[in-house]
Amino acid sequence: LTRLLKDCLVGNARTTMLATVSPSAEFSNETLSTLRFATQAASVALKPKVNIDPFLELVNSKSIFSNSLSVICKMMV
Repeated sequence: LTRLLKDCLVGNARTTMLATVSPSAEFSNETLSTLRFATQAASVALKPKVNIDPFLELVNSKSIFSNSLSVICKMMV
C-alpha cells in the first residue's frame, strides 16, 4: 500500500495518516501489520517544490524583456 500511495504522500500537500490498532490479542497480527505500515509511511521523504504559475512566469519574462529593450534603446540614443 505504501508503494501505491507513494505519489500521493510526497509533494507540497500536507498529508495526515491515522493508524488504528486493537488492544485485543485476537487482532495482534493486524495491529503489528498496521504499525509496520505506519512506520513505512512515516519514513517517506518529502520533496516540496515551489509552485510556479506558468502565466505569471511568462508575464515576468516579458516584463524583463521589455525593460531590457528600453535600456538598450536609451543607450543607443
